[in-house]
Amino acid sequence: MITEELYTVREASELPWLRLKFWTIWDLLKKGKLQKTKVSGKTLIRRSELEKLIVDVPKSRAQLGGQK
Repeated sequence: MITEELYTVREASELPWLRLKFWTIWDLLKKGKLQKTKVSGKTLIRRSELEKLIVDVPKSRAQLGGQK
């Protein structure tokens, strides 16, 4: 059986690696940009769903110390 961490909206908003506000997470759920999981009537979010929000942005040449 595959197990994955589940977070309430409040818990997700307190994750230091996510850095999103409580209402921002609710808005993403409402708009369907985050998939929610319901357990006993509670709204939970899978860790894998939250990780989809993290995007690596390549650094520009200037940030890397190169010439423009």
